[in-house]
Amino acid sequence: MESPVPRPVPAPVVMLPVVVDSSLVGQTIVATLRKLLPDQSWSAVRKLIEQRRVLVNRYACFDETRRLTERDRLEVLAHPAVALPDENSIELLYVDEQIVVALKPEGMVTERRHDDLPDSPELRWRALTLDEAVTIRLMGGREATIAGRTNPTSPGRPQSLPAGQRPVHRRDQMRRDSQRRDATGSPAKSRLHTPKAPPCHVRAAHRLDRQTSGLVVLSRVPEAGAKLYAQFQAHDVLREYEALVWGWIEPQRLESELIRDRGDGRRGSRQPVTMLEAGAEESPVTNPLPPGKLASTNLVASRQGHFKSGTGEFASVSWIRCQLETGRTHQVRIHLSEKGNPIVGDDVYGTHSLDGVPRLYLHAARLGFTHPMIGKRLEFSAGWPDVDRRWLESHFADKS
Repeated sequence: MESPVPRPVPAPVVMLPVVVDSSLVGQTIVATLRKLLPDQSWSAVRKLIEQRRVLVNRYACFDETRRLTERDRLEVLAHPAVALPDENSIELLYVDEQIVVALKPEGMVTERRHDDLPDSPELRWRALTLDEAVTIRLMGGREATIAGRTNPTSPGRPQSLPAGQRPVHRRDQMRRDSQRRDATGSPAKSRLHTPKAPPCHVRAAHRLDRQTSGLVVLSRVPEAGAKLYAQFQAHDVLREYEALVWGWIEPQRLESELIRDRGDGRRGSRQPVTMLEAGAEESPVTNPLPPGKLASTNLVASRQGHFKSGTGEFASVSWIRCQLETGRTHQVRIHLSEKGNPIVGDDVYGTHSLDGVPRLYLHAARLGFTHPMIGKRLEFSAGWPDVDRRWLESHFADKS
C-alpha cells in the first residue's frame, strides 16, 4: 500500500503594511482585514488578532472592535509579534507615599484615554498603560489588585478583571452577602467593604509618547499631583532626552509655535523652526496666522558619526542630548524633523526607511523636580535599555 502523499502546508497569511486612507477610516480592524484579505473568513481574521499577528502602527492590536483612523499603518505578520510590555517590564526607581518615579519601556502608553477603553477587561490586562502597571506593582500584583477592588485603570472607570471572571454588580453582591451568615448568625460583611489593600490613585504628571522610553514621575495622592502639575506648567522641571537623529547637527536652540494641524493633518510649527546659535539674541518674528503654543528645545550635546546598516552601507547620524524648556506633544520629534534631522525610527515625522530599525530612538534620560510634599529637589537618570544600548553601539560609529 502506497503511503499517502503529504499535503503541502499552506503558507501563513501575511499582509504588507497598508496605510489607512479615507475609504477605511472609521471601520473596525476586523472589517478592514476582511476587505483587505477577502479569502479569509471572519473567524480566521479574528484568530490572526488573537495570535498577536496584526499590528497597528507597529504594535500588536488585541481589540477587534478598534476603529481605524487616517494614516494608521496596518500589517499582518507571518508569526506572532513580541508581547506588549506589562507590569514586569517597568522599573520603579523611587517610591514613597506621595510619588513614584518609574522607567517606562518603549511600546507602553503612559495613560489610557477615556475613549480608549476596550469592552473586554482581558484586553486591558494584555495592553497595560504605565499608570495601570505602576498601580499593579504597588498593590502587590494582579491578584492583590483585584482583591483590593482597586481599578488598575483609574477611579470611575470599568473594573479590570482577568479573563473568564465576570464583574459582580454591587447590588447582587449585597444581596448575596445578606443571605450569608457568620457563626453568630449575623450577616457576613461584604467583600466590597473590606478591601485587602488601600486605594491607590496613580496619575502621571507628564507623558511620554508610546514609542519613547524613559523616566516618568507619577503621583499617588491628588495634592501631590496638583503640585507636580504646577511645576510642569511653570517649566521648573529638568527634562533631558537622548536621541539618534539622521544627519549631522550642532548644539543649538530650536524654537517655534506648535499647532495641531500644519496643513497635512499632523502636528507641526506654524512657521519654520527658528535656529538660534548659542548666545544669540532672540529676534521677534511676526506671523499673521493665529498663534500656536510656544515650544523650545535646547540641543546641549551632539556626537556626530555614521550609521552602519545591515547591508554595510553608512549614513550620517548624530547621537544627541536635548533639554526641554517646554513640554508640548511631539515637541522634540517635530523640531528635529523640521530642522532636517528626524529621529531614527520615527514613523510619523521621519523621511527615512524603517527597515532594520526596531524602534523610535528617543529616550527620556534625566528628570529633575522638587518633591511636591517635602520640598526637596530630586534628580534621576537612566540609560538606554540594554537591548537598545547594544543596538546603538553596534550601529553607531564616531565620525573620523
